[in-house]
Amino acid sequence: MKRKRIDPLANDTDTLSWLQDAKPNRAAMSKRQRYESKRVRVRLDVPLAVKETLALLAGKLGTSSSQAGALLLAWGLLQYQGGDRGIHRGIEKRLYPSGHPRIEKGIDLSDLVTRLEKAVQDGVRELETG
Repeated sequence: MKRKRIDPLANDTDTLSWLQDAKPNRAAMSKRQRYESKRVRVRLDVPLAVKETLALLAGKLGTSSSQAGALLLAWGLLQYQGGDRGIHRGIEKRLYPSGHPRIEKGIDLSDLVTRLEKAVQDGVRELETG
């Protein structure tokens, strides 16, 4: 019979509390570690056409897809919060009741995906001819 291995720290609430409250020594961190500690990673489910169009834009800008996506996301959020009526109308017309128990509304991106797929094809043609 195999014995279940128990982490010695898992049962020591004082040590766990101390580790959780400990502040990292920023002076001992490398530049990369300091950069990574400030980053927040987000996982988004996006259609392939969105990913491909973002990659084309990033290539055009000479940056990463992640940075281009963060820029567009931040910019879009600022426009939305600023009351941009076009963004508000665009979102409202794509909302539909969701059948998912944790999500009240879904967002239909099909028309945007179709437009982006065309843009990707045009972008590929532009890259091939340019």
